[in-house]
Parts: sequence; C-alpha cells; structure tokens
Amino acid sequence: MCGIAGIINNQSNIDLYKIMGEMLNTIQHRGPDGYGITMLENENNVFGHVRLSIIDLSNYASQPFESNDGCYSIIYNGELYNYKELRKQLAQKGHLFRSKSDTEVVLESYIEWGTDCLNKFNGMFAFAIWDGINRNFFLARDRYGIKPLYYAKFNGSFIFASEQKAILKYTSFSKE
Repeated sequence: MCGIAGIINNQSNIDLYKIMGEMLNTIQHRGPDGYGITMLENENNVFGHVRLSIIDLSNYASQPFESNDGCYSIIYNGELYNYKELRKQLAQKGHLFRSKSDTEVVLESYIEWGTDCLNKFNGMFAFAIWDGINRNFFLARDRYGIKPLYYAKFNGSFIFASEQKAILKYTSFSKE
C-alpha cells in the first residue's frame, strides 16, 4: 500500500524534517516495512515515504529513491504492471538499474521520456519526482485515481500526501 508525503516550500523559518516526521506518523499504517525522509534543494523541500515491500524486498528499493547520479528523487505508491517491459526498453537505451523495483523504472522512465512517461504506464500509482537538474517538481497519479493523492496550497507552500490527515500536520494549516 505505501504512503507518500511531500512539501514544496517557500518558507525558510519552519522545521520541515520535523513536520514530515509528523506527517508520516499519521500514515505509518500504510507502510510498516520502511520509513524515509529526504531533504531536497537546500532543505527547502522534503519528501517522505512509508514502505510496504512487495516487488523488491531489499533495501536497494527503499524510498525516497534517488537516481544513480543523485539529480532526481522519487517517492512512489503503486504497482506498475508493465514495469518489466519498460525496464527492458530503458536498459536497451543505456539506463542502469540497481534494484528490481518498479519505483526505479518509474524514475528512469521520467528521466528518459519526461512527463510523457505517463503514456507508457499501465498500473495504479501516485508519485512525486524532484528534478534537481531543472529544479522542478512533478506529481502524478493513475488515470482512475486508484492510489490516493491529496494536495493543498497554503502560505506559498504546496503540500501533498496519500491521506488528508497527513496534510493537516503542516504548520498552522487550517481545515478551512
């Protein structure tokens, strides 16, 4: 099942690591097999993930997951049914893999095809990618919304999570 959460932040006076920890604690039941937080872009942005291991049980597939060059980060909840076929295509194009996870295939697909990667995916998913080269953020979910993804803009920040209650942990966030 997994759980994802993130904050793309314009404020510098808040402890994003602490807030992300509180967000992940509210969705811990979604992923009892792992817990990870990574600070992005000079600690102004943060990704968090709670993991339910299904495809690749090794620590190589832990999230947040970084590309081999460290320029991209992903948090992912889902299952990509055609990941083996996509992995083969990407390997033929020179992409190197260090895990057996579909998460890595999603990230490498984004690196190869950009946002058009969504047209190649067959499955259910919600994910966020930080592109450190272009300094932008990409958030997506499957066409039918099978995997939950909620988001809010508040005080110049963009907050998202697999469950609404995680978003409410953001500093001074108002339900209204």
